[in-house]
Amino acid sequence: MSLDGDILKVHRRSGETVSIEVQPAATVSAVKAIQLSEIKVGSFVGTAAMTGADGKLIATEVLLFPEAVAARVRGTIPGIWVPTAR
Repeated sequence: MSLDGDILKVHRRSGETVSIEVQPAATVSAVKAIQLSEIKVGSFVGTAAMTGADGKLIATEVLLFPEAVAARVRGTIPGIWVPTAR
């Protein structure tokens, strides 16, 4: 990902690069890999989870959010990508 003026260049998983025009007031966020040890007590995290055979939720993805996001998003949101995701 790179920003040149008002053009954001994003690399897709397919390998291609796309250019997106960004408005001056736009907020841009990125996802990067971190170590589990970087998540501390009190950190604001989000997860994607599937219901296991025993009925318990099994995380398939964990995201560590900046504290500014914590004030805006709370709770469980039903999945939209996979029918059984939560």
